[in-house]
Amino acid sequence: MDIDVVPNDQIKIENDHVTYNEVYLFSQERNICITGSEAKLNEDIYIIFEKLQGFKVEDGKLALGLSLKATDSEGGIIVNEEDLIGDSVMEVSELEQLAPSFIFSGSNVKNPVTCEVVIWDKKSDSKIKASVELNVK
Repeated sequence: MDIDVVPNDQIKIENDHVTYNEVYLFSQERNICITGSEAKLNEDIYIIFEKLQGFKVEDGKLALGLSLKATDSEGGIIVNEEDLIGDSVMEVSELEQLAPSFIFSGSNVKNPVTCEVVIWDKKSDSKIKASVELNVK
């Protein structure tokens, strides 16, 4: 399904040898793209990377790392996953859409929350980092 995504200028992208078509936030519960900086408690929020390119391919496979970190305004760590992929390899076709997700729960979240996703190539120096500040309501 082809859709036009309204860019979220709140998402900051840093990339090194990696290209992409879109990077955006999506709320599964509300079935919407998040175009601002507001998120809700207890909803699955995906940071979606569309059509990533620039990683080293060997026999149709990729060795990538994917970290996910979220901290609140007081420096409290909400999530800190250093490598969600681990030793697994991925098929090149999986880079059509890579969508790590997170859920904010509990009432101790101190706004704004900074979320950072880094995807890096374990066989080269290619990487991409997306970060966004969200106010969780």
